[in-house]
Amino acid sequence: MKQRDYKLDIVRIVACLMVVLMHSPMPNMELSSIIAVGNTMITMPCIGLFFIVSGYLLLPVKTSMKDFLTKRLGKVVWPTLVFTLFYIIVNTICDGGDIKSILKQIASIPFGAQGNGVLWFMYTLMGLYLIAPIITPFIEKATRKELEFIIGLWAITLLWPYLMIVLSVNTGIDSILHSFSGYAGYFILGFYLKKYPIRINTFAALLLIVMPFFLYIGFKKMGIELGFEEGFSYLSLPIALMTLSVFLLLQKYVRTNKLSLTVRNVISDFSNCSFGIYLLHIFVMRRIIWNMDIIRFTPPSRAIILIFFLTTILSWAISHMISRFSIGNFIIGYNRKK
Repeated sequence: MKQRDYKLDIVRIVACLMVVLMHSPMPNMELSSIIAVGNTMITMPCIGLFFIVSGYLLLPVKTSMKDFLTKRLGKVVWPTLVFTLFYIIVNTICDGGDIKSILKQIASIPFGAQGNGVLWFMYTLMGLYLIAPIITPFIEKATRKELEFIIGLWAITLLWPYLMIVLSVNTGIDSILHSFSGYAGYFILGFYLKKYPIRINTFAALLLIVMPFFLYIGFKKMGIELGFEEGFSYLSLPIALMTLSVFLLLQKYVRTNKLSLTVRNVISDFSNCSFGIYLLHIFVMRRIIWNMDIIRFTPPSRAIILIFFLTTILSWAISHMISRFSIGNFIIGYNRKK
């Protein structure tokens, strides 16, 4: 039996907590620009960390395409379908909606996130699962330099928003590097880090983590027009380097060999429930926590922390409860009894 890698569990837990914290501020909160930008920036590695862990664990694919896709897609497709319908129903009950709109959303399920935008991650993950068996023959035989070449081409696409400040850059489907763009870069990076582990200087890693903050402030001061969603998205080089640094620091400093059995069980349970926490947290946060009186009358900066903790605990508790039932695998991709 393959030994569990608790370090990867902790990376997944950190990514999950980042997602919850990112979404915690309420739209009507009067936050200072420093807190608003800081909260978003510090949590941006979340998605990249998820995909790095996926690539680390799943590549290269060792089974047939049919067996791999049956197993992996089964863990994602059913929870995505369940929560899509759940969010459509919740939105209809709470916000209203006509039958035509509801039917359109249901018919559109195979082609993109419906019901709630947070489900986009599940579709992207399914896409990575679909290409995993296809890229396996290459990455199994690829040398270190060949993998670095592929990752390097991906890194150039992460620079597009910055290059476009001074150059005319084609980022469309007819771009020379379009096929190297997207989240598959994180996926392959995860495999690379497994095959060729990197040790990073702590000071250098911390510099890369704070670099996006200083870049953002610097562009603002110089009056350079670069939108946050373009220059500091999940698919921008500063955030990719920040994500890589967080991953490497966690791998470097997390010590799991001396953890007690109780702590290991807590870590593995939270990690196994991370899908459920991700899928549930928006509902728990926006429909329950945000409507609590204690949140409304708490100063914004403290309210964010309170929302974060309450949402995390409640989402975890619900996911843990669901996982105890045999149907848990279809709802949150995890069944404790399996």
